[in-house]
Parts: sequence; structure tokens; C-alpha cells
Amino acid sequence: MERNVEVTARFTVRALSLAGAAALSALVCLPGGTANADPAPWQCPADNACLYSSVLGAGESKALKNDVADLSSVGFEDRARSVRNAGDVDWCLYRDTDYAGEWTVVPPGTAVNLVGRFDQSLSSLRQEPKGGCPAP
Repeated sequence: MERNVEVTARFTVRALSLAGAAALSALVCLPGGTANADPAPWQCPADNACLYSSVLGAGESKALKNDVADLSSVGFEDRARSVRNAGDVDWCLYRDTDYAGEWTVVPPGTAVNLVGRFDQSLSSLRQEPKGGCPAP
């Protein structure tokens, strides 16, 4: 009988741990306050690159159809935490203005969270229809 109590206690603790983890996951996945107040994530007009101030395509967004040599001109320098490419060409993202510094590519039809050194550190972006992101 002592063994059954021990197994039940372990099961209860594990069940509570799993329930707690599920509750925490739900909280982490909900951007902002309530689900109804925020627009659906990753919204982006066709043929645009969209920058988002939060991960998972949430938060304030900026849709861009043309190259931008200095994201401060559109109020989004060092703010992007995620990006969606709703176009049919690569978008090249640069850490410095005027398409300089380290860069990364967001291929057509993809949406990504920016991580590490690119998170909240983009200063310019441009389309690259032939592939590749050359430095200026």
C-alpha cells in the first residue's frame, strides 16, 4: 500500500507540472493583453516586407514595398523583432544604414523571428531580385 501512495503522489506532481507548463505556454503565446485586442499575427500586404515590433508577427508593424536605406525615416530603426516577406523576391536586412554591415536574407513567402544580433538591430533593407545580398 505504501508503494501505491508513492506512485500516486508522483503522478499528481507530474500532472500538476504538465498543467503548469501548458498554462505558461498559453501565456507566452498570447502577445499583448487580450487576443481580441490585437490584429491577427503576420498580417502583411502582398509584395511587401513587413517588420513587427514583437515576435511571431505581432505588435506594431510597418509594411514596406520599396528599399529603405535608413529605417529611422519610417520610424522602425532598431525596433524589428520579426519579419515577413510576402513578395516573390529575397529581402536583404542590414544592421547598418545604407545597406551596410552584417546582413541576412528573408526568402520569398517566409516569416521569421529575428534572433541574436539581428533582434531589434535592423537599420536598412532592400529587395534583391537576383538572389544574394551584396554589400554596397
